[in-house]
Formats: sequence, C-alpha cells, structure tokens
Amino acid sequence: MQSERSLIPTPMPVRRHARSGNRGLVLTALCLAVLLVVMDNTIVNVAIPTMSDALNASSTDLQWVVDAYTLSFAALLLPAGKLSDRWGRRRMLLVGLAGFAVVSAATAFSWALWQLVTLRVVLGVCAALIYPATLSSIIVIFEGSRYRSLAVGLWAATSGVGIALGPIIGGVLLEHYAWNSIFWVCSVIGVVALACIAVAVPEVRAYRSERFDFPGTVLSVAGVGLLVWGIIERPTYGWLSWQVIGGICAALIILAVFAAVEGHTHAPLIDVGLFRRATFTSSTCAICVAFFCLFGFIFITTQWFQALRGYTALQTAVATLPFAVVMAAVAPFATQLAKRFGYRSVVSTGLLFLSASMFVVTRVDAHCSYWFVVVPTMALMAAG
Repeated sequence: MQSERSLIPTPMPVRRHARSGNRGLVLTALCLAVLLVVMDNTIVNVAIPTMSDALNASSTDLQWVVDAYTLSFAALLLPAGKLSDRWGRRRMLLVGLAGFAVVSAATAFSWALWQLVTLRVVLGVCAALIYPATLSSIIVIFEGSRYRSLAVGLWAATSGVGIALGPIIGGVLLEHYAWNSIFWVCSVIGVVALACIAVAVPEVRAYRSERFDFPGTVLSVAGVGLLVWGIIERPTYGWLSWQVIGGICAALIILAVFAAVEGHTHAPLIDVGLFRRATFTSSTCAICVAFFCLFGFIFITTQWFQALRGYTALQTAVATLPFAVVMAAVAPFATQLAKRFGYRSVVSTGLLFLSASMFVVTRVDAHCSYWFVVVPTMALMAAG
C-alpha cells in the first residue's frame, strides 16, 4: 500500500515567502475559507421556496441560482489551481475571498432572476480561486509535520460539514429575515476569512514560473462545463434527449482531446500520467462519488422536507442537524482509521455506507418515520 505522501503529487518544489506562523491558526483560516465555499453551494437550497415568492419565479427557474454557481466553479477549478501555483496560494486566496465578499453583498441587492443568476456565476468563479489553494497550502505548510494527516482530515471534514451546515444556517436566517440574508451572512464570513488569511497564512508558490497552459485551460473549461451542464439539465430534458446526450458526448470528446494535448505539453494544466496510477485514479473516483452523493442528498432532502412534509425553513434546518453532527464527529478520524486498517478498507467501507444510504433514499416516501428512517439514513450517509 502506498503511503499518504505518495498519493499527493508534488510536481515542483515550493517556497514560502512569509513567516510560517502558528499552524493551528493557519489551519483554522484555511478551513474557514473552505467552509464558506462549500456552504454557499447548499445554503441557497433551503431558500428556493422563499425566493420563488419574492422574485415571482418558478422553482425550475430558480434552480439555476444553485446550478450557475456549481457550473462556473466546476469548470474553472483546474485552471484556478494552476494559477495559484504561479501567482501564490495566499495571493489567490485573498483575491478570491475579497471577490466573494463583495459579490455576495451585491447578490443580496438582486431584484430580478437574471441578475441573481449572473452574480452566482461570478461567485462560482471566486470559489474556484479559493478552493484548490486551501488544500495545496495545507500540504506545503504542514510538510514534515506529524499533524499533516490530521490537518488534511480536518480540511475534508470541513468540506463535508459545510455541505450540511448550509441548509441549517439558511433555515435559521429565513425564519427571522428575508431571503437575501443568506448572502449577507456569506459576505460577512468572507470578510472574516479574508482577515484570517491575511494575518495567518504565509505565501507559498512554485519555484519557477512556467508558461500558462492556455490550450489546456480552454479545453478543460469547455469539457468540464459541458459535462456538468449535461448532468444539470437531465431533469429538464431527460437522459435520452439530444440536448443531454449531445452535451455529454461533446464533453467526453473535448476531454479526450484535452488529455491528448496535456500529454504532449511541457507545462500541462494537470499531469494526466497520474491517472495511470490505480491508487490515484481510484481515490479521485471515490471523492467524486462521495461529493456527488452528498450534494445530491442535501439538495433533495431540503426540498423533501419543505415540499412534501410541509416543514418551515427553520424546521428543515433542525431536521437536517443530525447529518452535520455525524459528519463533524466521524470525518476527523478517517485518516487515523486509514492508518490502522488501510486506506482501501476505510474508503471501501465509506462507499458501502453511501450506497446503502442512497438505496434507502429511493424507498422513502412522504409519510415515513423521521426518527426510524430519515435520521438513520442521514447518519449512514454522513458517516460514509
């Protein structure tokens, strides 16, 4: 079994441009930035019924308020990670968080659907600048530290908790304030995270500045964007529609060209040779499946509570609380369990839990027991 160090590619040496600082404070600042990015993707879910009345828009139209963020975030994640290597992770975090705080505040003043969707696209761009820089900073700053595994585990736990925390915070806010309060909260968190990064996190970047891979960037944005768009539009057009099939097929062709181009580029956006390593590929697929299930589960659950069971936003927030509690309790121990029992065993068990919980979800109806069906399902999903 390969060590944890071998699973994390380090294609070039890095350097620190500032004090190393207190690592606990550094980790707190980086986790706060991650929490903001992930939470913003789910906090809107619980507000869709309220926004529908306020903006006189259908729930289907408002779906793009959620999806616009996801689409731009996913499409730009790879190029943003490469840019953080060139320009510096701290600098990229500061730019991303400043943009996030400002755009979130602007979003709170939206009065039309088109305006809201446009600003959510920009928020997704800011999120893409932030997210990859957090993990790469942790990897470098905790290099050689015996707390490195714990730091990565807490980063992963923060990502998971953020998914569940969004609907909870959104539900509490909507019980007392208007729908735009969710964007004001994200703006405030962005400002706090920006201050923490500025004070605590040192600059880390690559030793040499290579030419930026513009062809790879264009291909990756087009390929990933089309693929995500095809998945998003499946409920509208259906899996067998020419829009969805055409979009996904075009995306796969573009991504195949991207892989071919990257294999012959001196400074590729991503080293596609990494995917020849079974450990790297299987780990990437496991993360993809886990987050696919998590985001889908939270989105469906918040709508299910409100639309089918008639819960208020606050009741929905309380009802999803067990998910966040279990996630926060279990995730930090994942790396320790992996060291004791092996990564393969722990990841396989997690995927088994995810599969079992998703199977139960397919059998749930509006009248099932909350305590005997819904809560155990959420706990199993969160633990997985």
